Amino acid sequence: MPAFAPTRRRSDVDHAAAIRGADVFLTLLPEDDKDADREWSMEDCRDGYVVLVNWEIKQMAVYDPLTRALDLFAVPPEEVCSDMYVEFHMLASEECHEQFRIVSGCHDECGAQAAVFSSDTREWQVFPFSEDDHCNHDGTMVNGFVYWTFTSGANILVLNTATLQFSQINPPLHMEGKGEFKPGETKDGKLCLVCTVRFTLVVWVWGPDDDDVDRLILDKTFPVQDAITLHD
Repeated sequence: MPAFAPTRRRSDVDHAAAIRGADVFLTLLPEDDKDADREWSMEDCRDGYVVLVNWEIKQMAVYDPLTRALDLFAVPPEEVCSDMYVEFHMLASEECHEQFRIVSGCHDECGAQAAVFSSDTREWQVFPFSEDDHCNHDGTMVNGFVYWTFTSGANILVLNTATLQFSQINPPLHMEGKGEFKPGETKDGKLCLVCTVRFTLVVWVWGPDDDDVDRLILDKTFPVQDAITLHD
């Protein structure tokens, strides 16, 4: 059973009180029984929620450890789960904390397909299969988009969680074969990519170039040896 490891701060009274009342061991999830192997795996943590899935009983859960609000629902339909790599991303409502969407990205060697579960409709909506868009690992969600990068230097696969449409963007120029990019998010919510080239950490940020065309632009470089020395 997955569990949280809370970080305690003695000077933060509110933080300590929240931890004391939180269900960090997720005890309200359905317990084991004799009929099913109820093994839960943690898929995403975002905006105070935990997203979990149990493939044995074909059930998912969205849980708020602070309020102990638990929402149980079925996994996506077989048409997007069978023999495909499946991942999940949480999208909480800014207006109402109890409302949410779960976006599922499903991949195989032929392409990719998206599905979304809404807490309002209590149903999964499946979107058309997209050929040639596929990967075999989890993507990273940044500002409403899910990004998948590849070690081959191929185009970056993108899923718009508002439209549930796949697209591609070009990787940074002259970086093919240099290593695997790790997508992330800057403090102001922009897409960034990080890659190590020999002993240097290189960072690109999405934004307009000199011709006012949005692309990944080299932002900073950090000598890895210097960072290790500072850490020591």
